[in-house]
Amino acid sequence: MPELLIKNYYLSLDQPRYYLAGFDLDYTLIKTKSGNVFPKNKNDWELLNDQIKPKLTELSKNNKIIIVIFSNQKGIGCDKNVSIEDFTDKIDQIHKTLEINFIFMGALQDDIYRKPRIGMYKHLTNVLKIKFNKANSFYVGDMAGRPSDKFDTDIKFASNLGIKFFVPEQYFLEETNTQLFKLSGYLLNNSSSNTKLNIKPESNHMVIISGYPGSGKSHLANKFTKPDSTGKSFELFSRDNFGTKFHKKLEDALANNKPVVIEGLYPSNASRQELKNLADKYKYNCTYILVKTTYELAYHLNLYRHLYNNNNRVPEIVYMKYRKDFEHPQESDWDTVLEYHPHISKKINKYFLY
Repeated sequence: MPELLIKNYYLSLDQPRYYLAGFDLDYTLIKTKSGNVFPKNKNDWELLNDQIKPKLTELSKNNKIIIVIFSNQKGIGCDKNVSIEDFTDKIDQIHKTLEINFIFMGALQDDIYRKPRIGMYKHLTNVLKIKFNKANSFYVGDMAGRPSDKFDTDIKFASNLGIKFFVPEQYFLEETNTQLFKLSGYLLNNSSSNTKLNIKPESNHMVIISGYPGSGKSHLANKFTKPDSTGKSFELFSRDNFGTKFHKKLEDALANNKPVVIEGLYPSNASRQELKNLADKYKYNCTYILVKTTYELAYHLNLYRHLYNNNNRVPEIVYMKYRKDFEHPQESDWDTVLEYHPHISKKINKYFLY
């Protein structure tokens, strides 16, 4: 199945630079005739209100404006009632009803094209070679983080593009919006600096690093495996790497007094008990490092690595379970307990991803 569905109704695009008039589709331009949340079939739609067509008609008269409909449509092709062919025919029907030219872009997967990610916009600029002046460009969508909205996808999409945003009531009906837009998830507001650590790879020293998936604990753990000025380093242990052999390999290293660093989730005191028992058994000095990346930021990092580094995506249910099970490590269980804040680069912190 394709990742991106495009229907371009413009015969030519010959201006050096355009203003973008961007719109969401469902409950921004159209709604279902049936009153159902999701359409029953390709004919179950009508314009959202009687101002949609005249407003878009007026926009279309300006040849310096390109009208683009950006729509998340992950369900297409996955449901027997919504085939790609039927949906394409539906877009043709909308074009015929509106009697204007526009470009329709539908993100069919949960990938770089799905809003609020900017893959669809990048396709316009990088593949279709359309240049935009963002100063007077705008985007209209119904998912704005208001109390009545299920998501905040549209307002984040506009924010990612750096253009003005309106909800449909503002743009088409000229209503004054009095509802607050409240964004959820990671807000691109990380300001913590990288915590400095100075832990030497001495014999009988165990370092445990725990935190959310994608929180930066593996990156930190790998730093401990680099030899210091004397040539010594920690040996890294992770259940992801050793699986069922984890316990045996770790105990072998402890029996030989090797400095070890262990990374994993370890959300609860019960989940840490095995490591505490081993540290006590082999008389190891133990430093516990809790990576203080928040749920929202860790999930953002997970998505970033999946989308741009081709890493496997950790399901959100894993994050939810970690948060539910989490207990702060007890000071009395370990020789030292530290908190670590990873540095987040500007490129990772640039766009909303969910």
